Amino acid sequence: MKGSPISNEDQAVREASDDDRRARAIEGGRAWAASVRETVHAEGRPAAGGWPGTVTEARARVSAAVPGTLPPEVQRALAKLLYSTARDAWLEQREPREE
Repeated sequence: MKGSPISNEDQAVREASDDDRRARAIEGGRAWAASVRETVHAEGRPAAGGWPGTVTEARARVSAAVPGTLPPEVQRALAKLLYSTARDAWLEQREPREE
């Protein structure tokens, strides 16, 4: 086994940190969807159709929502979670298109 073993306390701190990061990503995704909806409504349009956000935008939002330097694999996972949360929130509240 390489390196020193992780103590139970260290593991608990790491899991709490992971839970906090996930919670921040979920909160960030919901806030993103709400912000886009407000912008679309301010332009006089319904919040209709598919989610307009991108994964690139989600990565930038993870950097803003989750403080500190993250390993690339953690950054990708949190961006995916933030994106999917925003997309799902958008689709759950999607409005009919105007004709």
